[in-house]
Amino acid sequence: MTSDNFKTLHVYDTVENADTVEWCPIEPYKTSFACGTYHLADEAAANCGDSVKEYLRTGGVTIFTITEKELEVNYKVECPAVLDLKWCGRKLNGKIVLAVANAIGEIVLFHFDDKAILFMSKCVLKKKAGDFLTLSIDWTKQGDDTLMCSSDSKGNVTVIKVENDKLTILQEWNAHSLEAWIVCFDSFHQNIIYSGGDEGLLKVWDRRSEGSSSVATSKKHSAGVTALTSNIHKEYNLVSGSYDETVLFWDTRSWKRPVEEIMASGGIWRLKWEPSNRSRYLLAACVYGGFQIYDTILYKSVSEYKEHKSLAYGADWCHLEDSSIYDPIGNAKSSLVATCSFYDHTLNVSLWREP
Repeated sequence: MTSDNFKTLHVYDTVENADTVEWCPIEPYKTSFACGTYHLADEAAANCGDSVKEYLRTGGVTIFTITEKELEVNYKVECPAVLDLKWCGRKLNGKIVLAVANAIGEIVLFHFDDKAILFMSKCVLKKKAGDFLTLSIDWTKQGDDTLMCSSDSKGNVTVIKVENDKLTILQEWNAHSLEAWIVCFDSFHQNIIYSGGDEGLLKVWDRRSEGSSSVATSKKHSAGVTALTSNIHKEYNLVSGSYDETVLFWDTRSWKRPVEEIMASGGIWRLKWEPSNRSRYLLAACVYGGFQIYDTILYKSVSEYKEHKSLAYGADWCHLEDSSIYDPIGNAKSSLVATCSFYDHTLNVSLWREP
């Protein structure tokens, strides 16, 4: 059941299956967020061959804004099915930019403002006909260059430079023997990349190394590694999640064993640190187990959200420093959380009060 310190504020039917949600981290749009959807055509149509199959996954991106009383729909963009979304953490040439990973092997950039969401550019990762999904994307947090990394259904990791609204592939290698479900940059060292694959391996890569050999590999997860997050406030701090229903906390200076472990329920799909620089609480989308918030000092779940009726895929924190205006009792220790689930195509915005 849902914990008492969660209060649902808004429920929205996304019509298509909802699988990813991301709050904008940049003022003046911290009250806005994007939700991505995924729809697979019926099986009979899917058997028509690769040339047709790649277009059978449709979806869209919807931009929402929350006010004191309402959840407003700002814009909707139809596109190939969406697997991941990421806002760039800084403006690019004065623009607020949203990156979209889609089901036809592309990364697409959109420019967002209060008037529209506009196409900027795209990068095609797919090299030949056939099924190819861009599964995960991330932006660098520091450094002079603006870089992205991606992972895909063929097990590849790709590094892309974003400059003057254009995307240029810098590096690409085969990182995993099965799907590379997740990829992220180290928040303090932009040459270091972490990836997780369906074969259960967590791998560490250094872009400066020649060849495609990982500098470290962990086999501690017993199933596909599906979630990775590098702490933006604490150096050498990485968290991984897996279908094996564990969340592992790592000191990236030593890969022999994790620092700590939390047993989850239902398998992990996404992990998100709270935006606050204390980085105490971790939000998790647990697929079959709803949504959890973990206390990373006590290393246990302190809240659960079970209002969704299907697979728990998308989850994120609002980046507002003070969310008390949305709390009927004005609790200063309140945070807005957006969650979405798949087959019931539902997006919820909730208020979470720190225990």
